Amino acid sequence: MKSFEKKELQGSIRLPALDWNISFFGGHQQDIKSGWHYPSERHLAFEVFYIVEGAINVTAFDNTIRLESGDIMVLYPNVWHETTSLTNTTYFNFHFNLDDERFVTNLINQGILNFPNGSLKISLL
Repeated sequence: MKSFEKKELQGSIRLPALDWNISFFGGHQQDIKSGWHYPSERHLAFEVFYIVEGAINVTAFDNTIRLESGDIMVLYPNVWHETTSLTNTTYFNFHFNLDDERFVTNLINQGILNFPNGSLKISLL
């Protein structure tokens, strides 16, 4: 990456310039009781789950992934999934799309992204 010309900023890390249009929608935080269930659904956008407190199961492709406090999951578009709360839980989620075809394709090719709390993946994120 190109370094800054000003000496005061030369030790900093430069982030790339991004020229993306981002659509962000459906964001909400919710408190749910143990046993709460959201039936199978899919979206035309990416969906991000962040577990504030508690635990949920997300089932997609006949696999169940347990998410606990501090975990983050990213589902790509058109993935059928359902959600069940295992405990009283607070979660935050939102949907997004962006117009960079290469980035979107790369993100989809990663499959379901799961970032467990305390893992190297979440510290990098």
